[in-house]
Amino acid sequence: MELRGMGMLRGFVAAIALLLAGDAGAQTNTVVVFDAAIPAIRFAAGDVQAALRAKGVAVQAVAPHQLSSQSGAAQIVITTIATSLPGQPSVSG
Repeated sequence: MELRGMGMLRGFVAAIALLLAGDAGAQTNTVVVFDAAIPAIRFAAGDVQAALRAKGVAVQAVAPHQLSSQSGAAQIVITTIATSLPGQPSVSG
């Protein structure tokens, strides 16, 4: 189960990176928000940042508690359902 989840996370990260990389000229400052204490999320955030930087996009990495103070042209949040963020909608099921 964990391997399937990791594969889904990688696919999601690749899709986001491709979408943003295609519009790299318009993105002057991108903020990647993630919890570095979670290895899979740290890995995914590293991939996203590397892809964006390879396209010439300025990238800043911040912790989830710093989200509300960011003003980047694009903000990418990589998180889990267990993490509470300001303004995050509730998920139930």
